[in-house]
Amino acid sequence: MRKKEDLILKLPLYFAIYGLFIFLGITLLAYFGKDNLHIYFNKFHTQNFDLFFKYYTNISINFVLIFLIMYIFLKRTWYEMTLLLVSYGLSSLINTIIKRGFFKDVHRPTYYFEMKNVKLHLVEGVQNQIPYTFPSGHCINAFIFFAVLCVVFKNKWLQIPLAILAILVAISRVYLSKHFVLDAIGGSFLGMFIFILVYYFLQIYRHPFFEKRCNTK
Repeated sequence: MRKKEDLILKLPLYFAIYGLFIFLGITLLAYFGKDNLHIYFNKFHTQNFDLFFKYYTNISINFVLIFLIMYIFLKRTWYEMTLLLVSYGLSSLINTIIKRGFFKDVHRPTYYFEMKNVKLHLVEGVQNQIPYTFPSGHCINAFIFFAVLCVVFKNKWLQIPLAILAILVAISRVYLSKHFVLDAIGGSFLGMFIFILVYYFLQIYRHPFFEKRCNTK
């Protein structure tokens, strides 16, 4: 039977860096405001950053999800698989409800600033979108997937680069003007909240099935 573990004590560095990210984001929003912060952030662009964030924003999410599913299936138990898939599925459902039910008419930065006649630096080859800016689905997934990686590999110091990689996804969404900083913070918070909720539910509902390896060969 799996020993009950407190998540904060299990992932202290991941939560510490995430907390710093949230604090810094909220502080910058309070100081600049949503519009001015995005415009100010948009000034810091280079060709290298354009190329990096253009591909990192999607590749990181897709690669980590595929890697996790394959690795857990081959090496780990149904506990980790359930933690990943339920967190991912539940967050996708809630994200869709929030976006389409409450924020359908809240526009993404590209269209929002176009209506205000404010010219942004846009990365070539990145498709512009109009509705459903809040919350950021990429940020939801990033903070869930990288947190699950921390749980799977159980290396305390690995939590630092994994947390940074998750934050880079959030930065990429703002850099590409897919989202405002507020959307990235909201997405990360929703992702972490659902991940924590599912984690503790599985700690309480301790069915023996979860202890079985996915691949019994």
